[in-house]
Amino acid sequence: MHDDTNNGFEGEQAQDNVELEILKLAHKSLCDEAFPEYLKLNLHQVSAYNLRSSIASVLSIPRETASFQHSAATIFNKLPAAIRNNSDYSSFCRSAKRYLLSNPRSF
Repeated sequence: MHDDTNNGFEGEQAQDNVELEILKLAHKSLCDEAFPEYLKLNLHQVSAYNLRSSIASVLSIPRETASFQHSAATIFNKLPAAIRNNSDYSSFCRSAKRYLLSNPRSF
């Protein structure tokens, strides 16, 4: 007989891994000059009046929902500002992974 007791946990873990990989690519898109131009993400221009959003980078979310750009922008924008503003790739990855593990239902 097949034991399904861990399938929910394994499914959440797999989803966290997918989201982490998307976040890694999003960071590379923003910070790596050699990243393919057609996959680049666009920073949202924030009004000077919207002070809360101007603290951290916010990505524009495209209307097309079935794309890397849409998924990456949606997940990236939900990260805390301190993680989004991290320009060091290794540090960003560690922080993003820690955040995803401690907030499994945040996305």
